[in-house]
Amino acid sequence: MGTVWQKYTRQPPEALQGQTGCALAGTMSQHEERDMPAHYMVGETVASYCPQCQAGLPHTIVDMKGEKIAQVTCTTCGYTDKPHAAAPKARVSRTKKGEGSPQAVAALWEAKMAAARGPERVYTRAATYGIGDIVCHEQFGTGVVLKLASHKCTVLFKDQARLMAAAN
Repeated sequence: MGTVWQKYTRQPPEALQGQTGCALAGTMSQHEERDMPAHYMVGETVASYCPQCQAGLPHTIVDMKGEKIAQVTCTTCGYTDKPHAAAPKARVSRTKKGEGSPQAVAALWEAKMAAARGPERVYTRAATYGIGDIVCHEQFGTGVVLKLASHKCTVLFKDQARLMAAAN
């Protein structure tokens, strides 16, 4: 087995293929870091995350600022960027403002339906609607119009509020 330095950065490109993060990121102990050389050189191959390929791949050092790597080029796609230690974290979706639990939406729907006016109308994009109109949609069921906008209306159905096209 080679030195720690070779183990982490001087691997052949085939060994780095398909990795999802930099081989250096969070994998070395303090004594392994101590054994690594103090500096890199332009032209060396290092492991880095490529945002274009969306994988950890070998990169060639193109530019240095002192002893720090400033720019690398992906050996697979040729994309030049600053070195990235790991893949970006996945975003966690948040509930939209105003959306509550299904029970809260159902309770609001029942209250709005009780206060709604007029007969139930079949939903079409070509129709115009007013706030409080009862709408029957073939997929979402019965709902009540909450808001109006240019060529749109927000309709509260039993499961959630949806933005619908309209001729308003």
